[in-house]
Amino acid sequence: MGKDFVLACLGNWGKKYEKTRHNFGFILGEFMAKKLSEKFKDIDFGVFFKAKISGRELYVFKGKTFMNLSGEPIRRFIDYFNLKNANLIIAHDDITIPFGKIKIAQNGGAGGHKGVQSVIEHLGKDNIRVKLGIGKKRKEQNLADFVLEEFSPEELEKLDKILDFAFSAVMTMISEGTEKAMSLYNHKSII
Repeated sequence: MGKDFVLACLGNWGKKYEKTRHNFGFILGEFMAKKLSEKFKDIDFGVFFKAKISGRELYVFKGKTFMNLSGEPIRRFIDYFNLKNANLIIAHDDITIPFGKIKIAQNGGAGGHKGVQSVIEHLGKDNIRVKLGIGKKRKEQNLADFVLEEFSPEELEKLDKILDFAFSAVMTMISEGTEKAMSLYNHKSII
């Protein structure tokens, strides 16, 4: 495991998407900035902050693009800061995981997630995923409509607890390793 970490938070750039399920990765990035008392800095293709965690550098990045094009700005960020040897963590929403649970995984496929597919196309499969459960859509509901919907008021009430859990998982990954984080956080009930 390399020394530095890049947490690439996936989402759609723009105010109208801020509270949507598909932006769960971006929402985690914002939560982490608040918890670590950091502010995002603006660059041409995204925003980022850097923090020191357990003697390691953690770069948290959000690309200024749509979800399905996430790979290119992440690749540019890694190149810009010469972070090709850093551990890449991708934070994203996942419909196969119930709302209120997360799953940490390594080196898998996209699982139908177009943002993750874009990252794989630009950077390969050698990365760690923090999958943030949003649950399944209603049977009659269109998938795009579901993921682009804002979280319900009931879900919003529980969001900070879930985000705090995901934050702890990322901190554990950095300080104790991915395997340890997987054993402590995968599929545990948070809410």
